[in-house]
Amino acid sequence: MFIASRHLPPIKPGRIPSIEDLERVINSLRAIYTSTVAGIKVSNPTQGVDGWSSIHANDDGENVYASDTRVQYAAENEDDSFERKWSSNWLTRLIALSEEWLGEVEAGEGDETTEAYRERERVVEMAAAALACVAGMSAAGPIDRTFNFIGRDATPFEIVMHDNTVNGHEDVGAQTWGAAVHLSRLVCRYPDHFGVRDGSRLLEVGAGTGLVGIACAQMASQLDYKRTQVVLSDYLSDIIANLRRNVQVNRTSTPTHVTHLDWNSSDSESALGTFDTMFGADVCYDLSHAYMLHNAAAQLLSKQGTFHVLIALRKTHVGMKESVEDAFSGRFIQPDGDALCIDNTDLFDVEKGLGRADELGYARFEIKWKSQISTST
Repeated sequence: MFIASRHLPPIKPGRIPSIEDLERVINSLRAIYTSTVAGIKVSNPTQGVDGWSSIHANDDGENVYASDTRVQYAAENEDDSFERKWSSNWLTRLIALSEEWLGEVEAGEGDETTEAYRERERVVEMAAAALACVAGMSAAGPIDRTFNFIGRDATPFEIVMHDNTVNGHEDVGAQTWGAAVHLSRLVCRYPDHFGVRDGSRLLEVGAGTGLVGIACAQMASQLDYKRTQVVLSDYLSDIIANLRRNVQVNRTSTPTHVTHLDWNSSDSESALGTFDTMFGADVCYDLSHAYMLHNAAAQLLSKQGTFHVLIALRKTHVGMKESVEDAFSGRFIQPDGDALCIDNTDLFDVEKGLGRADELGYARFEIKWKSQISTST
């Protein structure tokens, strides 16, 4: 296991490690902190459905099934914070010394000197990218990341996501968050339970980079479902443009479409028709979002359908889980007497190496229509 404070070599003026050693440790740092923020380590499903039990991955990467008890969540501990700071300081020191280090080979002549300069320049660029990852993905800039999943007959497959820079709260859809990875894993492990069936219409709302919807399309293709349709939706034009890009890069035989969707507009919702299954991963960043989602689902979810919502629990966004529980409590009764209600709820812990450091855990909801709900007058 790579530990920054133990394995990063000393850096001093005139004492820069070799290119090979620098590449090795910088790649190790990027692997650690890119995984922590964006969830690259996705080889094993995190959680089961049967019994709605919480599942944790132990240090061996195996699934450990726990009882249906409320999980106690812990934020990034002091050791993790110390290692992050150590990594940041080490990279900052390397970059600060880069001008002198590059100058050692810049004044020479010949192809060998030019190649040496380019190698050192490339390492400095690697260090800058790694520092952005250590600081957090909002600073890391556009990047393509590969997510590995287990598909039909235990066959591994990849989904490549292009993540853009987050410049503000409206840009959260520009990156792939841990909740989308968790929900995608579940789709891949239990496609039938999560609505991937021949002839089904599937919709991801607030799709962002589109990981969940693309995972659905991949599984439908692997299962040779000819009539399954997948629609991925979001609101902002920049997010939609990146969403189209990711769908194109990961295209399958499953018809997959990208569209603009305003959760508060009945016109855009009615044009889409209804769907057998809806998905929403990390779609609540404001207390109003759950009620907006309810408005959309009331128009878009078929009467026999299921809406799968999975959200991260964060200290910075208190009340998101409770807002979902209230919005889908059944108190918003439709004219026909039906109401959208939470049918199952599951809480599970964070997995080391997956998700942002500020994520304390996850809550998953299965939402369905309940018929003939009425109030007495």
